[in-house]
Amino acid sequence: MQTYTTYIVASDDSLSVIAKRFETTVTSIKELNHLTTDTIYIGQILKIPTSPTTQEVTAPVVEPAPSPPPTVTTDTTQQLRPLKMKIS
Repeated sequence: MQTYTTYIVASDDSLSVIAKRFETTVTSIKELNHLTTDTIYIGQILKIPTSPTTQEVTAPVVEPAPSPPPTVTTDTTQQLRPLKMKIS
């Protein structure tokens, strides 16, 4: 269902000025008011859409950042000893 507000056309108004003022499009105003031309008149009452007439836009799903890998600390005071292997 399209929601709208009403607007009374004033002197120096045009569909593009009204569309810009209400952050909508000329096409949306024309469709809602069944206008076939861009001609409007002073005192004319226009319906102005207050919600998008196009497909609803949804915010993208943002995945949480992965946890950083665990920190491994080593004791550098210990020295490595060679392994002795017996090969037969």
